[in-house]
Amino acid sequence: GTPLPSFDAQLSSTTTGSYWNFRYKISYPCFAGYSVDISADGSTLAYGIRASHGKQSDQSCNYQRNIVEVYRFGRTYTPERYNELMNTEPNYFGNSISISEDGLTLAVGTVAEGVVQVFRLQGESWEQLGKTLRRDKCQGLG
Repeated sequence: GTPLPSFDAQLSSTTTGSYWNFRYKISYPCFAGYSVDISADGSTLAYGIRASHGKQSDQSCNYQRNIVEVYRFGRTYTPERYNELMNTEPNYFGNSISISEDGLTLAVGTVAEGVVQVFRLQGESWEQLGKTLRRDKCQGLG
């Protein structure tokens, strides 16, 4: 069959001359990186995945499962924490994302529903802040 698309995220804290130093690579076969944001200090990376696969060995894409993955990096740019925010409806959860400067607050848009949700990292998990913002889907919110 046709090879699935892949996504590579490369983070760096330093440059040498005009070249970036490779720090970490994330590979995902199912439309990852549709939306991407990184905190101001580079310690937190969030990206949306339009379709996901269930198991590492399963290379088929599940369009019913939209995900936002969040990585927190330490000084060595090895993930210290990984979180997954998931929506099981095929509604483009994670179509747009924005992370705060400190990497602790994340806004996630769901364009097919006209929804924006805001999450805050509380200990080891992301918890929704306040109510979900909703507008008519045709207005393009999310």
